[in-house]
Amino acid sequence: MRRVHLVLRVSVALASLTPAGRAQEVLITPQARVEVIGLKRWTVPMIQDSLARYSPQDSLTSHACAAILRLKLGFPDAAASYFGRDSSGRERIVVAIVEPQDSALVRYRAPAPDSAPDIAEYAAALKVFRSHNHEFQALIQDSTFLVARSDAPATDARRVLLEPVRQMLVGERTASGHRRAIKVLTQDRNPYNRVMALLVLSGFTRDDLTWWTLADELRYPNGMAGATASQILTTLARYTPRTVDWTPALDGLQAIMAGTNLFAQVQLLEVLTRTKVAPYLAGPLLQAGAPLLLARLRASREAGHDVTRGFLEQVSGKHYGDDLDAWMTWVASARDTPR
Repeated sequence: MRRVHLVLRVSVALASLTPAGRAQEVLITPQARVEVIGLKRWTVPMIQDSLARYSPQDSLTSHACAAILRLKLGFPDAAASYFGRDSSGRERIVVAIVEPQDSALVRYRAPAPDSAPDIAEYAAALKVFRSHNHEFQALIQDSTFLVARSDAPATDARRVLLEPVRQMLVGERTASGHRRAIKVLTQDRNPYNRVMALLVLSGFTRDDLTWWTLADELRYPNGMAGATASQILTTLARYTPRTVDWTPALDGLQAIMAGTNLFAQVQLLEVLTRTKVAPYLAGPLLQAGAPLLLARLRASREAGHDVTRGFLEQVSGKHYGDDLDAWMTWVASARDTPR
């Protein structure tokens, strides 16, 4: 009798994971291939019709697509990523969305209570950030600098340009520097101070608190801070991975899995996989995140197919490859299992 009940429960759960049998649609134009992830009630033609009515100068191929979907069409979260051109010369675009009826799934944090002036200890590095942002962005994704950075002065031209950032990181690699960074991220709305504080934390990765804090910044309501946290987390997880107990950070992780800050979702899945997230957290993480994860599993590599499969292999211990039916059955069972 119990087996019958379990089969029924899994069958119902599977039905809830595939609303209308769709997870994504693809729009192909002469200029672009647009893959839309997360569709339930909406379709690509519905989105196009709404854009034609409320923002006729824009389309799903616009580079401001995510902002348009949020601000003009009322989607609680959206992200658009660009991956160069395919063999036909079309730009490859992946658009991920959370539909308006699911707005409760999007849970950004409240902004910090105060806004302080630029912090003196961060001033020189901030000058580099403001005047040479492209080089700074490359820096925080550079394993030789962020992960294995040396106290020796830089020699090549790019490193000389970024020398004030290196000096700030070395100077703040102290107990007082760590306390200052945590205080900024707790109390300060100034996004420039937040970016520097996140960078400072990259020097303290032996402490699980650092990983939790960086992950929680993904849902801070400032795109610059969230993007910086995502880049730092990804770099650290790729080049200095270690096992992290993610249990105390579960609430924030669930928010990202469900659709808060879709720009960071695939990166977080990679980080969780590389830091060996515990299988017992599979159920809670999949409670809200299953529909989007299975949508990505059905989608292209650019949309997160490979990363999603790696995450599911980590939390399940299973290796179903590209057998979507097997993964759907496992996900339905796992998210219905109490922790």
